[in-house]
Amino acid sequence: MVATSYTTDSGTAIPAANILNVTAIDINSNNANGIQTRGGASTVGTDPEDLEIQLTNRVQGTFTTTSDTPNTLVIASFDATPFSGTSGIYTFDFQLSGFDSATPSGAVFFLTGGLRTDGTTPVIIDDFDEICHVEAAINAATVDIAVNGNDLELQITGVSGINIDWSIVGIYTRAI
Repeated sequence: MVATSYTTDSGTAIPAANILNVTAIDINSNNANGIQTRGGASTVGTDPEDLEIQLTNRVQGTFTTTSDTPNTLVIASFDATPFSGTSGIYTFDFQLSGFDSATPSGAVFFLTGGLRTDGTTPVIIDDFDEICHVEAAINAATVDIAVNGNDLELQITGVSGINIDWSIVGIYTRAI
C-alpha cells in the first residue's frame, strides 16, 4: 500500500501520481532538535507534493580574502529573526575552511563560545576558544569573533597578495 499523505512538523505533503518531491535546506530558525520537516510548502514551491527537510540552528557564509586587511562577515544579527526579541544564552560553534588554489594551501579554524543577550544586545561570555590548522603559505591568516552593535561578526584576515576562498558553517544552541 502506498501512503497518500505525510504529516510533517509544519503541514502535510501529499504525493501527486505517487511522486513526492523531497528537498533539504539549511535555515537559521531555532529548533531544539536541529532538524524539522515541512509539507505542502517549501522554499522551492508550494505544491502539495513538496516535502522539505530543514537543518535548523545554522548560519553560513562564503567570501574571498585578497589581502591582509580584516574582512567582516555578520553571522548573527540580534535585531532580526530568529535572534531578536528574546533574552537568553547561545552556544555557537563555527567551522571555517580557507583554500588558496594557487599555492595550493589551506587553513581550518574551529571556534566555540557563548553569548548572552537581553533580546537586542549580544555580549560575548569570556573569549571564544579557537583551534586552527594552517599551512605555511597562508600561516598569517587569522579569524576573530566580535560584537559590533547588535551583530555577531567573524573578522577574517587573509594574506597579502593571496586569494583565499572561505566557507563558514556555524550551529547554535539557545536557552531562554
